[in-house]
Amino acid sequence: MYHAPDVSEFVARNMTRCFSAAIHGFVYSPTSPLKDLDLVGPETIATLAQWNGQPLTSVDACIHNVIHQKALAHPEAPAICSWDGNFTYQQLDQLSSALAVLLRERGIAGGSIVPFCFQKSAWAVIAMVGTLKAGAASVALSPDFPPTHLNHILTQTNAALCLVDQRNCEGLKHVGLELLVVEPSLLGSSKSPISFQNNSSSRDMAFIQYTSGTTGVPKGVVLEHGGFLTAMLAHQQALHIGPESRVLQFASYIFDASLQEVFATLTAGGCLCIPSEEQRFNDLGSAIRAMNVTWVFMTPMFAQTLQPSDLEGVRTLMMGGECPGQSIIDRWGAKLEVLNGYGPSEGTICCSVNNLSQGDYPDRENIGHALSNNHLWVVTPENAHRLAPLGAIGELMIQGPSLARGYLQNDETTQNSFITPSWLSGVNAMQPHRAYRTGDLVRYQADGSLQFVGRNDSQVKITGRRVELKSVEIHLAQSAPDDISTAVEAIRLQTGQAQRTILVAFYWPTGERGEESLQPLPATAETKSVVENIEAKLRTAIAAYTVPTFFIPLPFMPVNLSGKLDRRRLRSLVADLSDSQLALYAPGAVAKVEPRNELEGQLQRMWAEVLGVELEIVGVHDNFYQLGGESVLAIALSAMAREHGLPLLPTDILKHSELASQAAMLQERMN
Repeated sequence: MYHAPDVSEFVARNMTRCFSAAIHGFVYSPTSPLKDLDLVGPETIATLAQWNGQPLTSVDACIHNVIHQKALAHPEAPAICSWDGNFTYQQLDQLSSALAVLLRERGIAGGSIVPFCFQKSAWAVIAMVGTLKAGAASVALSPDFPPTHLNHILTQTNAALCLVDQRNCEGLKHVGLELLVVEPSLLGSSKSPISFQNNSSSRDMAFIQYTSGTTGVPKGVVLEHGGFLTAMLAHQQALHIGPESRVLQFASYIFDASLQEVFATLTAGGCLCIPSEEQRFNDLGSAIRAMNVTWVFMTPMFAQTLQPSDLEGVRTLMMGGECPGQSIIDRWGAKLEVLNGYGPSEGTICCSVNNLSQGDYPDRENIGHALSNNHLWVVTPENAHRLAPLGAIGELMIQGPSLARGYLQNDETTQNSFITPSWLSGVNAMQPHRAYRTGDLVRYQADGSLQFVGRNDSQVKITGRRVELKSVEIHLAQSAPDDISTAVEAIRLQTGQAQRTILVAFYWPTGERGEESLQPLPATAETKSVVENIEAKLRTAIAAYTVPTFFIPLPFMPVNLSGKLDRRRLRSLVADLSDSQLALYAPGAVAKVEPRNELEGQLQRMWAEVLGVELEIVGVHDNFYQLGGESVLAIALSAMAREHGLPLLPTDILKHSELASQAAMLQERMN
């Protein structure tokens, strides 16, 4: 018996199974601790085996060879439609082969890792394919990487050469590598086929994808050709990418979503559509329409900035990185196919998908079912070698041929994250037994789909990007004076109709601790000086989006009953602060000056709405980014301004981040 309004049949049935298994355990092993009882019985095993029953097969081929076969079969089919040139599959094949020959001549061969650093361009894609043809693996760099981050990647990959465009060449001259500018003058026309021996195998490295690490050092995820191709075929099937698809290449090259955009498209025979950096931020809708884009991936936060006219002609909008808001589903669900994808780099980008436009799962945190290239399992949070009961919260594990090889030159972390669970051979005897511990907490729903619950560690998502709080805390401690102790917490803020996560830093005199009531110290000239020095050092060590938005001074470290840092009290302290109080702790916070004319007043109201703060905390001398702004919010501000007849571009906000400067620039432009 169960009360249907409060408990579903699925939950009631599995609670009964767990209770029965517990009683059985007590009877047959009365001295065992409760935590050691196995609550998963034969019925649950049978259900899990059915949900994960699809056979897992791998592709024994290399990525560049599949693209070459597409070029042979359809040489005149469009491969790339870019702001800087259009290329057929035959042209892509010939130009990438010419680059591969040049790389071979420079000593690049199997086992080499070749970094590349490009703005949005067709030549970036040619560089990636050419690198694979030379037998090497590709890794993306950004000119915005902090020096320590960049140096770590170049040292760990043992790079000898970097592929760049002309715009990034100057900024990378200091790295000490040969910089090869990939452009038409380098490769010539390359109209005739170029043949060379390539002995790459499906087990060779294809890409190195760097993610945040818990020790303060980024981890390089090694993706192999065969596993990656297996994933791309599954993506094409589940995400509806085929020869007729025209896929937007929107994601930054340093994020794994860009690999899906590029190579799920090219291995399917579709066309990759590449806007310029300026179009990408200032007028994406026009680029989408001009290039006849039919398939788009972006984070929910960015999708929130788009208008219906921006996605005219698009058939599929895929989102990932964070939970989409209901307003996005309401806006797009009836007009096109809206997919919510889930997956870490270690599982080759996308492992499950939920079709939100079909309304199958009204819970927006449902991440759907596994794609055909993997099985998904839920284990107890404290023990990956024990399956969790159905409906219970546990850690998600991914099994399948698309798993990464591991982490580059990091055997210990690889062995801790990629394991062979003891239960897997009994449940899934005919499949590969290696599985990846995601650290994500989920629970099964009645139909075998999964609901995302949270994290089993300190990892968070900032604008859809993985951030390890431990890593930020390590760098924060290294940047602070010796007499100051620090901590970092992730805080959810409401921004208009959406929520976003920011990082807040806390600091206090080393050695001071207490359990009494906690209040922040006032922001003074002295605390501002300390914070500005800390922030300046942080920006040379970690990515800009991981630098805390606010720095709050405390009289002591709050501790719990066990004497450890009480993080719950830190989060509660921030929740109790008003927007105006919190704004005082932003680096560079200035005395508030009210708008002096109507244009400044308009901008103040728009800033407040986009940033999700009270009107009075925005003064004319405030900096958009120091109040918590970021690139996606700059795009949202630009869209709102244009709705009000103000010609404000996202790039204008970057150049004129102070409100008064922004208003003066707009006044001059409109005059």
